[in-house]
Amino acid sequence: MVKKKILLINPSNPRFNKRLLPPLSLTTIAAYIPQNYDIEIIDNNLEKINYDADLVAITINTYTARIAYEISEKFIERKIPVILGGNHPTIVPNEAIKHCTVVVIGDGELVWKQILKDFESGRLKKRYKSEVFNFENSKLPRRDLLPNRYFLES
Repeated sequence: MVKKKILLINPSNPRFNKRLLPPLSLTTIAAYIPQNYDIEIIDNNLEKINYDADLVAITINTYTARIAYEISEKFIERKIPVILGGNHPTIVPNEAIKHCTVVVIGDGELVWKQILKDFESGRLKKRYKSEVFNFENSKLPRRDLLPNRYFLES
C-alpha cells in the first residue's frame, strides 16, 4: 500500500537574515500525523518546494502571508488540498480562506486527527477551530524530519 504524502511547508520569509530557526510549528504538527503517511517538511528559506503531495499544510505569520498564499494557490491549481494555519490565518481567517481549502483557527494539534479523518473520507471542512490547548497532552516535535543544517555541533 502506497502511503499518502503530506507536505508541511514553511514559506520563505522576505525578511530572512541568515539567522534561521527550525519550523517548530511544523515539527509539532508532524508529531500528530500517524506513521501511515509519508511526511515531508520543506523550509522554503532553504529549499525549493516540490509540488507533489496528497495534502499540504502551510504555516503562516504576517510576514509570510503573501508568499504562502501564492504557494497555496499553485497546489490548488493541481487539485491538491491545502491547509493554512498559524498566527495569520487565526487572526484573519476570512482573508486566508480565499487562498486555500482549509483554515485552522488556533492550535492545529487539537484538530489534526479530525482533519485527517475528514481528508480520508473526502469531506474536508472549510474551517477547523481548536479549543484551549492543554500542554499535558502534547507530543514532542518530530525534529528527526529536519535537515542537520539547523543544528550546531559542539
